Amino acid sequence: MSTVLEPYDVSKRFDYPYLLASREFLVKKETIRLFCRITGDKNDIHRSNASARKGGFDAAIAAGMFISSRAVGFITEYYPRPIAKEVHLYFIAPVYPGEVIKVSLIVTAEEEKIRSRRKRVFLEFVAFGPHRVVAHGATEFVVRI
Repeated sequence: MSTVLEPYDVSKRFDYPYLLASREFLVKKETIRLFCRITGDKNDIHRSNASARKGGFDAAIAAGMFISSRAVGFITEYYPRPIAKEVHLYFIAPVYPGEVIKVSLIVTAEEEKIRSRRKRVFLEFVAFGPHRVVAHGATEFVVRI
């Protein structure tokens, strides 16, 4: 008896999901400021403790995109020059300077297209702060094989 697979359901043919990598990094105040300057982020909750407190935070916080950009940077270590087709990001808890964040990358599916020499990759990431999840997301991207 044969099994009929849906067009992109490769999870039945491979061992998915699997942990691709986990990395830790220290969030520094100087790095948050540099990220804000480079990206043009002018939101004061990322630069001023007083403004962050007015917004209900304990101190200035890292931009959510800063955390997700670190995850994307880790992806490029394993998949050179990925072309993002879709990205979903969820920021759950604030990240403060001085915290160590651990980002885990989980591959949920891959699909190779031999004729076009491309691979579609479906990946999730989770960012952990001290005693909490701070962000998670999912992405679909294409790489050359």
